[in-house]
Amino acid sequence: MDSVEEPIGTIPGFAEIEPEIPSPATPAIPTHRDDAVLQAFRTAARLTAQTLVLEIEGWAQQNPDHQTELDQELASAQHELSDGDASALADDDENAIQHYRKAWTHASSAGRYVMRAA
Repeated sequence: MDSVEEPIGTIPGFAEIEPEIPSPATPAIPTHRDDAVLQAFRTAARLTAQTLVLEIEGWAQQNPDHQTELDQELASAQHELSDGDASALADDDENAIQHYRKAWTHASSAGRYVMRAA
């Protein structure tokens, strides 16, 4: 019978299996992310930023006194949208979300110039 039984450590692939019992070094809460949720958040961030950029572009001619500042903010917003899209294509969702956040911020700043004319 000794020849049939093998110690557990000799089973191929068994050594690579990590224990599933939580310890202080391995928390019970999984550390991985749900990619579908992150991608949905990225999509929402892009749509929010893009919608505001398009809305502000529609009102861009309302304040000729600050046209230069408005154009600069809108150009920066478009640049951030492009950078976000590039990050999204590279599957870097967190970076893409940050670029979309910056695009929204630039579009919001441009909106201040539009609101001054109203």
